Amino acid sequence: SIDIPEGLRDVIGKRLSHLSAQCNRVLRAAAVIGQTFRLDVLHQVADISEDDLFATLEEAKAVAVLDEHHSVGAVPSFSFTHAFFRQTLYEENITPRRIRLHQQVGRAIEVIQAGRLDEHATELAVHFANSSDPEDLAKALRYSERAAKNAIGVYAYAEGVRLREHALQVHEVLGPEDNAKHCDLLIELGNVLL
Repeated sequence: SIDIPEGLRDVIGKRLSHLSAQCNRVLRAAAVIGQTFRLDVLHQVADISEDDLFATLEEAKAVAVLDEHHSVGAVPSFSFTHAFFRQTLYEENITPRRIRLHQQVGRAIEVIQAGRLDEHATELAVHFANSSDPEDLAKALRYSERAAKNAIGVYAYAEGVRLREHALQVHEVLGPEDNAKHCDLLIELGNVLL
């Protein structure tokens, strides 16, 4: 989370207040997805028609809240022009809505990227860890472990440590009485630290 100075928060709020209610709602969903987000994932969670989605993205792009990215053969993606826009929109979601959006985003990514889940394991771990549902937390733990293995496999040890610590945090909520699993996670963390 970024600490946004009050004066800057006012400037951002004024820029966002010029957008339609629908555009702000879609951008709040996009903020849950991440700083950069794929059009197909946003369409799954935005719950509006494709034409309305395009119109809201054009509206946000026109006032320099979003940038568009596209290359041949790739699914179009967008990013917030500044992390402060994303953070402000993310914080505008009340906690129950944020949890629901994280669940929807995680499930959408699982469907859209079904054959490439290892590539999205870190992202999926984050989304499912923001849920209070035990099934989602179990997924968060599995994805954190997969993402850690992927990171370690390419010698990204700092990322591996971060992901192992994330797995421990999720496990402490999901199964605090499972000492064997807790011990396994600590050993895996120790191995990465070594």
